[in-house]
Amino acid sequence: TDTTDDDDDDSGGGASPGRRPEGGGSPRHDEACHVCGEDLGRPGGPPGSDPAGAAVACSTCTLSFHLRCVRPVMREPPAPTEEWSCAYCDAEGLTHTRPVARKRAKRAIRTMREVAARLRLRANTAAGPR
Repeated sequence: TDTTDDDDDDSGGGASPGRRPEGGGSPRHDEACHVCGEDLGRPGGPPGSDPAGAAVACSTCTLSFHLRCVRPVMREPPAPTEEWSCAYCDAEGLTHTRPVARKRAKRAIRTMREVAARLRLRANTAAGPR
C-alpha cells in the first residue's frame, strides 16, 4: 500500500527554502529567523518569549529559527553535537522521515507561514498609513 500523502502537499512547492547547494561544504546559516525575520543575534522579542532570543539552525539546510517561532515547538535547542532538521526538510523528505512525520511537518510549515503573515500584518498596522 502506498502511504504517501499527496493530498496534503503544502511543503513549499519544491525545494526547501534554505536548501544547501549541491557539493556540500559548510554553508552559512541564515542570520535572520525564517519566520519573524528578526536578526537571530538580537535578544528580546514579544512578551513571554525567550529573553535571550535562543535560536536553532537546521542541520540539513541553511534555515535558522528563534525557538519562539519554530514549529513544531521546541522548548530548548538541541545539544551542539545533536543533529536537528527543520519542518521544511522533513516535509521534502530530505531527512528520510516517514509519511506521517512529513504530514506533521507540512502542518508545522502552514503554522509558521500563518505566524509570519500575522507578524507582517501587525508590523504594517503599527507603521500606519503612508
